[in-house]
Amino acid sequence: MEDKSQDESEGGDEAETEPDPEEQPEADPEAEPEEPVYQVKVQGKVLNVTQSELLAGYSREADYRQKTASHAQEKAQFHEAATAKA
Repeated sequence: MEDKSQDESEGGDEAETEPDPEEQPEADPEAEPEEPVYQVKVQGKVLNVTQSELLAGYSREADYRQKTASHAQEKAQFHEAATAKA
């Protein structure tokens, strides 16, 4: 009787082989085209980012700026109220 657990632990050849590029399906002509990639400079490093990454980053930046401005306004109101009572 063969010990199957030993065969599985050794990782058979089938699990480690990479697919043959000739066997890969053809690209679907109706599929969406690849997303444009842009180069951006961040902290002195040039990065390649997709359009969706740029949009997501812009949205985060705009949200961060809005929340920071709101926080600064609340802080100023708090200090005004605190100094008015003193």
